[in-house]
Amino acid sequence: MPSKELVERLLGEVRRMPIIDCHTHLRWNHAGADDVSDIFGYHYIMAELLSAGMPHEKLLGAQTGRERIRNALPYLPRISNTATWWGFEEICRRLFGLKGAFGEATWEDVFATSERRCREPGWHREVIEETLNVRRTMLTNNYDEDLTGYDRSMFAPALRIDPLVLACDRPETVASVQKATGMEVRSLSDFKKAVGSVFHRFRHDFGARSSAISLPPDFSAFPVHEGDAAQIFDRALAGRRVTDDEFRRLRSHLFYAYTAFCQDNGLVFQLMLGVDRLVYLNAAPSGGDAFSTDPSMLRTLRDLLNRYPGVTFDLCILNRVQMHELAAMGKIFPNCVVSGHWWYTFYPGAIREALRERLEMIPVVKLNGLFSDSYYCEWTVAKVAVYTRALAECLAEKVEQAYFSEDRALWVARRLLYENPVEHFGLQADEQLART
Repeated sequence: MPSKELVERLLGEVRRMPIIDCHTHLRWNHAGADDVSDIFGYHYIMAELLSAGMPHEKLLGAQTGRERIRNALPYLPRISNTATWWGFEEICRRLFGLKGAFGEATWEDVFATSERRCREPGWHREVIEETLNVRRTMLTNNYDEDLTGYDRSMFAPALRIDPLVLACDRPETVASVQKATGMEVRSLSDFKKAVGSVFHRFRHDFGARSSAISLPPDFSAFPVHEGDAAQIFDRALAGRRVTDDEFRRLRSHLFYAYTAFCQDNGLVFQLMLGVDRLVYLNAAPSGGDAFSTDPSMLRTLRDLLNRYPGVTFDLCILNRVQMHELAAMGKIFPNCVVSGHWWYTFYPGAIREALRERLEMIPVVKLNGLFSDSYYCEWTVAKVAVYTRALAECLAEKVEQAYFSEDRALWVARRLLYENPVEHFGLQADEQLART
């Protein structure tokens, strides 16, 4: 391990740097929690409590957030070792004045403080900009969402297209696209025109910078002829049965079409790989998902990256097993950048391991740093704390190995946290405007 003095010196400098958060689930019209029970209700914590033996009905059957916390108090020591719980207490310390451990003697004071603070005007701006120096937060937005009036100085939309690919054979998906666009859909060509109008609206009316999708482990990307896909779509639209093989062909055809829409509209395509949904069936929402190490998940993207050199693909993966393969793709494909650390890889040890490898393999200009995945802006406090310390520790190792000078290490940190995502997502003009 590097010397504590060097780590703290680098960390102090890193935490003064501006940050772009490359992926969140924040609500643009209400980015913060209502009180600490929302923060406590993060699915990471819910999953850990259920796994550690808290009865399902006491946790998920609670009628209020206050009741849920009270019910959980006897079980908190069981999860007090996890990085998630450390992050929760860090939020409470920094934002709500927690002294000592969150528990029987302290939780009500924290709750009362959070109720007051979270309702203060401009609270989310204080947390995001003043506390963390996050200059721009990437959102996750449904294709039928109206973003009129969102704060363009703080947020940048990302068009989430999962159902437009993964539920493309369902009549309700077609109906929702018709409702969102006001365009009639009677054929695959109509459907693609309607979705194309969504891409155009998000980019040119709402200022979106990316489109995003979480691909399942069994997803295959391969070229499919328009006529073949059109026949399959017609059968699905008529309510007739579509085989598994036909569905794979239809969704792959549309996936390629949406990649072309990204190219036409200058959008980054964010691909999140490896979620294995509903592994544990009695879980809290999103708390029962795990990950796959299917070896085809990255390999299947090779044709797409070769075929669309004008599209920047921003990739992240949910497991550590394929981190090396992901780093190799970032190394050799000019249009492939690699983003942060997501879900099961957002833990200090996993972050340090991935950073070491990426800094040794991938040109530094192709690495994006913070990928908080936060649902409330308060959780970004914990995610920034975890990531910046892991980054400082990794860079300190490199300094002590004479791999970097301290000045070079800080230059690398600024590239990852700010300059690279500004360039990748085309935020230069927005950042200049924000500064003026």
